[in-house]
Amino acid sequence: DPFNEGAPAQWLAWGRFLDARGRHKDAAAVYLRGWDRFPLSAALLYRSGLAVTRAGDAAEGRRRVDVAFRS
Repeated sequence: DPFNEGAPAQWLAWGRFLDARGRHKDAAAVYLRGWDRFPLSAALLYRSGLAVTRAGDAAEGRRRVDVAFRS
């Protein structure tokens, strides 16, 4: 895993790369994996919510965004 020692910014960049190419489900998974590693980075969870919404799961997306805003 090239991001094993990475910072939240690396996970955000990887997710944006995938999201920009229409790979929303993959982007959501990357953001969520980054958030698992860096739970204080609400931006990762927030972007995961946006990406999962674009992938078609609005309820889960809304849940992740809500949790991110409460962080």
